[in-house]
Amino acid sequence: MSKNGKDGWAKLKTLTLTKGRYFLADIPAPASGYYRAVYSGSANVQGSVSPVLKASLIQTRIKDYKVTSKVKKRGAIAVSGTLQHAAPAWKAYGGRKVMIFFSPKGKPKESYLLGEVKTAANGTFKKSFKERGDGTIFALHIDTDSNHLMNPKVTGSVDVK
Repeated sequence: MSKNGKDGWAKLKTLTLTKGRYFLADIPAPASGYYRAVYSGSANVQGSVSPVLKASLIQTRIKDYKVTSKVKKRGAIAVSGTLQHAAPAWKAYGGRKVMIFFSPKGKPKESYLLGEVKTAANGTFKKSFKERGDGTIFALHIDTDSNHLMNPKVTGSVDVK
């Protein structure tokens, strides 16, 4: 990452190619700046540098995220929060879809879509879902437009009694 796209490049993350072909990673980075990928090469593959890309996207976040933490078997889990975007100060981001996911306890890499909810004009959302056992409920604003970034994942734990 560079502030001007010419010098002062900072390494954000080092990745390992999967099966020698590709990489996939979440890399925390500022919403605005210049980015490039650098591959230093190996004994069999020549190194390369990607073209420089300029990013000037608007950040999003979910504030005041709440999940019903203790639920009776066959009960409902209430999920709520407020979607905001920095345009330029943080303010409500209404009329947008927030996707709600569940990861079972002990299986953090497995995630299931519980459903989606549309934010009100003031950015708030609230929806209940049938419990699926102990685990983690997380919310993401995935349905972004070309000017916005996806929010950092927010989570809440559920304990079924």
